[in-house]
Amino acid sequence: MKKFALLILPLLLFAACQTPVEEPEPVEDVVTENSFDVESAEIGDTVVGMTINSVEPFSTREDLLPINTFNAIVEFSGEAELTGTYHHYPAGTFIGGGELTCFDQLDETSISKLPRIDGKTLTWFCFRNLDLANDSFDAETGETTIIIDNFQINSFPSEVWNLADLLEVVSQ
Repeated sequence: MKKFALLILPLLLFAACQTPVEEPEPVEDVVTENSFDVESAEIGDTVVGMTINSVEPFSTREDLLPINTFNAIVEFSGEAELTGTYHHYPAGTFIGGGELTCFDQLDETSISKLPRIDGKTLTWFCFRNLDLANDSFDAETGETTIIIDNFQINSFPSEVWNLADLLEVVSQ
């Protein structure tokens, strides 16, 4: 039986790798003042005070194109002051990820300041400038008010997260 399992397991793994990614179930239609239609978004558009600098597909695989709610990278410029909770995650906490410092549990006012793709509710993000984030926070986790810039939405049916540059810690 063990020999059979050893023979069949590689075949099953190979078959699983060949299966195309299926589009996830549609998300409940959530449209708010800070949400936008990613399929019609253009460079220069403004969403809650942030300007779109780039709109690209997350993956360029033919079966995943074109840009849509589940396959997009949207980069913004524009600062926002946000209140929430930061967390430091050691390397290996997330699949394929190194060390991360992220921001979540935003208050309602802060949530309204971040652009969101129509139908999506993700509001947490990680900092691109990890060294500054780690030097700026005095514990592994805590509540804080910060100023960010260069917010980036990453949307894909996999373990991805949004990004932002930390500019300043206003209070801890």
